Amino acid sequence: MTAEMFETWFDKQLLPNLPPNSAIVLDNASYHSVQLKKIPNTSSKKEEIQNFRTEHDLYFEENYTKTQLLEVLHTRKFEKQYKIDAMARDRGFRVIRLPPYHCIFNPIELIWSQMKNNIRRNNTAPKFSSATIDIIREEASKITAEMWANCVRHSTKEEDQYRARLITPLIINLEESSDDDSDYFDQ
Repeated sequence: MTAEMFETWFDKQLLPNLPPNSAIVLDNASYHSVQLKKIPNTSSKKEEIQNFRTEHDLYFEENYTKTQLLEVLHTRKFEKQYKIDAMARDRGFRVIRLPPYHCIFNPIELIWSQMKNNIRRNNTAPKFSSATIDIIREEASKITAEMWANCVRHSTKEEDQYRARLITPLIINLEESSDDDSDYFDQ
């Protein structure tokens, strides 16, 4: 999959077929994450950093090294803006991005896993042949609403467990107090 292929499918196939105000959940695949304007980093060329800083009205002198340019760049926070997000927003949709390396929160990953296993098991044809395409179509047609519902329930359960591990309850016992506490309240 390339970014260009995904963007075309997203724009021409997905967005026109979504109900109004839908939210689109995406993982961090590179083809989902092409930036509208790339924020320079250490792998950027010095000229790219200078151009970005000029566009964003950040002061620098021509004799600054690449490291100095990046240091000045980091005095401001720039939020990454993605092409896909802008396409969705322009059509009234919202994109929700999963945290990196948390594919367990994405029900489609469970569907893909089942599909890929079945395709591998049933495909005896050479790679990318018409027979392989037929097997892919056949496996896709076997995906039911019940399978989707089960995968969504599983991902929701994973989210709930993750959230429970992150949020520890704060318990304050108001019935017992130390002498120091009572002195504080008596003042």
